[in-house]
Amino acid sequence: MPVSQMRWLRKKRRQVTTFQLFGQRRLPSAAIFLAIVMSSLTPTGARASIFRNDRRWTPSSTGWVQIHVCVDPASSAVEKGDGANANLIHDPNPSLDEVLRHVRKALASSWEKQSAVRFAGWESCSTPATGVVQLYIHPDAGNNSKIGIDSAQYRGVNFKPWGDSFNRCIQYNASTTHVGYSFDCVEQYAIHEFGHALGFQHEWEWHPSTPQACINNRLDAQKQDPTVTDLWNRLNPNQYSSVFDSTRELTIASPTYDFDSIMTYHDPDCSHKTGVRFGSTNLSPTDIQGAQTVYQPVPQGTYDVGVLADAGGCGGNTESITIYTDSEDNNNGNSLAGWSGATQVGSNLQFEFCRADGRLFGKVNAPSGSRTADYAVLLLGQACPAGSQEFVRYMDNEDSNNQNYITGTPSPNRQNFGGGTNTQLYFCLFRPEVAGGFFMSNFPLLSRSYGVFATSDHPLASAAGTIHSDDEDNNNQNSFIYQDLSMISAVQRIVSGNANTDFKLIRVLDPVYPLTTGVSPAGAGIVSPPSGLYWPQSGKVDLIATPSPGYIFSSWTGPVVSPSLAVTSMMIISPTTVTANFVEGPTLVSALLTNKTGGAAARQWSISFTNSGPGIANNVTVNTFNLTQVGGATCSPTLATQLPHVMTTGVAAATTGVGSLQWNFTGCPANARFTAAITFSANSGAVTGSLTLFNQFQ
Repeated sequence: MPVSQMRWLRKKRRQVTTFQLFGQRRLPSAAIFLAIVMSSLTPTGARASIFRNDRRWTPSSTGWVQIHVCVDPASSAVEKGDGANANLIHDPNPSLDEVLRHVRKALASSWEKQSAVRFAGWESCSTPATGVVQLYIHPDAGNNSKIGIDSAQYRGVNFKPWGDSFNRCIQYNASTTHVGYSFDCVEQYAIHEFGHALGFQHEWEWHPSTPQACINNRLDAQKQDPTVTDLWNRLNPNQYSSVFDSTRELTIASPTYDFDSIMTYHDPDCSHKTGVRFGSTNLSPTDIQGAQTVYQPVPQGTYDVGVLADAGGCGGNTESITIYTDSEDNNNGNSLAGWSGATQVGSNLQFEFCRADGRLFGKVNAPSGSRTADYAVLLLGQACPAGSQEFVRYMDNEDSNNQNYITGTPSPNRQNFGGGTNTQLYFCLFRPEVAGGFFMSNFPLLSRSYGVFATSDHPLASAAGTIHSDDEDNNNQNSFIYQDLSMISAVQRIVSGNANTDFKLIRVLDPVYPLTTGVSPAGAGIVSPPSGLYWPQSGKVDLIATPSPGYIFSSWTGPVVSPSLAVTSMMIISPTTVTANFVEGPTLVSALLTNKTGGAAARQWSISFTNSGPGIANNVTVNTFNLTQVGGATCSPTLATQLPHVMTTGVAAATTGVGSLQWNFTGCPANARFTAAITFSANSGAVTGSLTLFNQFQ
């Protein structure tokens, strides 16, 4: 086999091999998407098929979209089979931690793989902080989520771990005679519901090519349940374009209806069911186009590398990569001593890496013949930086019920290829004697403290640690691949082992100065990054001030570059405090139709009015209420309530008031449908708003 082909071996067995320079790696090219967006609807749960521009998560200055997720402590994965399976012997109920690993694995293989989105955090939280999405997983949870940035709230994403009664993932296994648990529901519902949290909605709604059978399906659903509001509606061509355009209300995903989208169901009228419920078990080609246009992938550098994240993580402007390896189950001998940063070692191993530009890294001088200055970083680009050489560690992971997963963009690193249960890690080793590159007296300053693979006697080490990975015992296939035989002794000082693997690591940058961020007045907004993080001397800090509803950003207090801009930066050279100042904005009131009660001759339509603040909304009044018939035999309903009509006298900030109006639908058939247009005001006309409702039955 030619040397150039040995690079891409897919078989599990590996031999210690001498390598010359490797060929280029190419990253996947981005595709183009159309998302569906509607800016005039009141924010609701995931019940419509549009992508709203004003619900899009804002990318950081480097293009990454980091979404902080926390987990409701009331979440649970405990459930038994129902019906005939209820009293049978069950396999052990998977833990919530195991379920969450499958959630993260599913998101890594879908939205994270195809876009700039990265889901971070995953800690437990009873009350999510501003801007944080709270995940609630429970057998009693509803399979529903808020749309886009609206999901950053209490239980913004919700789903059942083991499916509903019609697609239960707890099934009797005849081969084991036990009731077992399948993670198909966990993974596929996670991709679907977090798709809503990103801003994507159901395929059948608002699509100009929605099949008539699907339209009829949803109309029939509403007749049976008036709370169903995911009805299809024709669009005005001026509302959308064929490319993502923030000046338009909508962007149509594709001229062809996608029966295979992960964001559609209702087989066969609205989807081609694959898996537990949806059009696909993962993203369809059209879904991928959508993800890559709305959240365009960040181009990866040719010489990018991964450094070991410190306990504070990578930060919002830097991509984080998690590599989780399932270690040997039998008499597991994993161990950790000393510093490991954010990397976790238990019965399994979870590396946390931060992406960095490898061109910033150089060689470190050492006394002649000494190996103390050698160090390695993870390869994340197409080639190792100048002055370094590549080596590969193949780790044979647990064969039974393997739980390997990777989040982020790990290429060329990979797992479970060639039919095996394995992890293949690519490293760049810097040695003083290697030609090219440059010599550095200090490691480069990044936005966070970090580590590299090196021995504790490295001249630039500030802390050191060791990790022992207990790899698969049965027919172990661990091996190394070297670019140059002269590397072997240097590599073995840092990454070594035969049937198991030992890693030496050091922290190269100590946290130096704390940054304290504040908000004035309290509760008026949030600042990113939060207080309590430490930054290296002369490190640049990107600051973002985000106002709470009812407030407007005013200015910064502190040594920032642009005090009048909500997005700015600063150079930290000592313990520093910065404060984002906000001022009250105009009172904002939104409306939502909440109920319809009573007979046809005295039909009460109830409307809720939510005040986003900051001031009170007095005498919320409906000024006009018009119905335009769009379906059914022609009829003429009349409004019995005289307008203008005060719906509620006073609605305090962050509260909701409700009022009702009476219509007379005598003579209207049950299938008559209307478009309702409502205008309202408060505070003697100082606050105004409107509400438009489509396909409304009486």
